[in-house]
Amino acid sequence: MASHSIRFLQDAEADIEKIRKDNNTWSSGVSAESMVRTAIDTAQDWAIGARNNLVAIRSGADRVDDQLSVQKARWDNSVGKAFRLFFGWDFDDGAKHIDKVDTRLRKLHDRIDGGLTVKCRPGSGFRSGKCDDSTAFQRFGWFAGDNINLCPIWFGKDADYRAAVIAHEVLHAIGGFGTVDLKNDRGQTVYGTPLALLFAQDEPTNARRNAENYEQFFTYRARHFTLPRTGVSGWTGVPEKPDAACMHPNGNAYFFKENKYYRFVPGSGVDKVGRIGVDGWGGLPTHLDAAVEHPNGAVYFFKGDKYYRYKFNPDNMDKVGRIGIDGWSGVKHPVQAAFRHPDTGDAWFFRDLHCQRFDFGPDKTTQGGVIHDRFPQLYGYVDTALFYPPQDKLYVFVTDRYTRISRGSLPR
Repeated sequence: MASHSIRFLQDAEADIEKIRKDNNTWSSGVSAESMVRTAIDTAQDWAIGARNNLVAIRSGADRVDDQLSVQKARWDNSVGKAFRLFFGWDFDDGAKHIDKVDTRLRKLHDRIDGGLTVKCRPGSGFRSGKCDDSTAFQRFGWFAGDNINLCPIWFGKDADYRAAVIAHEVLHAIGGFGTVDLKNDRGQTVYGTPLALLFAQDEPTNARRNAENYEQFFTYRARHFTLPRTGVSGWTGVPEKPDAACMHPNGNAYFFKENKYYRFVPGSGVDKVGRIGVDGWGGLPTHLDAAVEHPNGAVYFFKGDKYYRYKFNPDNMDKVGRIGIDGWSGVKHPVQAAFRHPDTGDAWFFRDLHCQRFDFGPDKTTQGGVIHDRFPQLYGYVDTALFYPPQDKLYVFVTDRYTRISRGSLPR
């Protein structure tokens, strides 16, 4: 077990106790020192867990030529797509990209395992260091790689945040002269979830060495593990990572994955699994991208650059068009998920890290933006979305988990 030196500078304990009480992180029998030790242990455990995921991602494919494509698919979908979200993908050298992330995680683990020296500082005065505007800081890069400083505000944050900040500060000491907080191509220092997500998409080779991206990566993973599992903690019989979903006029929800559809009966679960175009949903292709209900009563399905209009009474697919040419002006394809807002009547489309709102009045997109900005509960690379009237909630599916968003929390 690693031996850590944790020291509280003069006046720090009084400032920390006040912060803890103000933020409801104070409890009898839990000392400030134990909070630090728990956060350090958690950060190390997270590094181990992420490296274990990389072992699974790297495990062999049937043919050597297929190995990288298999690894990329696993990378994209591992643990809520966390690796893809916060480190992107280096299309020039994917294998090196995985290796670089793994190396940082290994060094994070080893640096913690060697023992940390932690100074807990007061919130003001000459002993506070950078605590006037920081949660924590690491001053000297690899020259003092085992030294980090914690500010009183750190003790008022939730447990996952505290552990992620420890990882962030330790990572500053890794690399040739340590890792500074990097800036994106717009000159912005990459802090916070939206900028970290975009940094990974636009500059993956920089994101993989940016401490903030690792902090956001760990925080996201911890949150993802708390989400309910599809088919286990709800949505009985629905497969993981569905391709598309929609509501039927009969009141049932239908999910689509690869060449199958799943009929979900409210209050019961999946009572039928059929083959798309064979046992129902005639005319639709398999391996759909998304679906959305239209005010005209039809459901529109999307695949690649095409859309398919499916009408009821009688059930039939009666039109195939090209997205943005024969309809759905402004919608970017391929679409990854979509739903219709229950109040505004608009459709929302998700693709990678971005979303678009489609107004059926002028029949065109009217707004767009980063998903996390408009839907703070979401991050990107959504698999499926469905507004489910029986529970008055939007359900968003990502890999093996789902997120619930109440009707009142949807953007207007």
